[in-house]
Amino acid sequence: MTRSAKTPFHSPRSFQLWHYGIGHKELVLRSQAGGQEPETLDIVFETVRAMKLHTHYPTLTIRSATPEERKSIREFSDGGPGELSGAGHYYLVLESERDPAFVVCRRVEAYARPGAEADYRITASTGRLVWAGSRA
Repeated sequence: MTRSAKTPFHSPRSFQLWHYGIGHKELVLRSQAGGQEPETLDIVFETVRAMKLHTHYPTLTIRSATPEERKSIREFSDGGPGELSGAGHYYLVLESERDPAFVVCRRVEAYARPGAEADYRITASTGRLVWAGSRA
């Protein structure tokens, strides 16, 4: 069952910053397969407008930012008035055992697939969608 961004994502698995491409503004956090975990899990954030991240997350929860957090994110990011405003942006808080981090993006999806050698460019045809942002 696919959960939406309105439903917080939580995983006890360890994630690390895997890729950021400035051209497509794409960010990937990865939890590698291995040990008790037969699947690699990638969280793909698309059209990233702002972020404050850690390089490693021992556990990970992703949830929507509160109105107060959204205001704080806009102030921290110091984007122009139009850069982070308007409908269509996800303001997501990444919680772990460390200080909260955030990502502001247009789309977010989590994909799983067997093995540790998975390319970060995962699509519905190559991976199993396990969580996605939805504006429905």
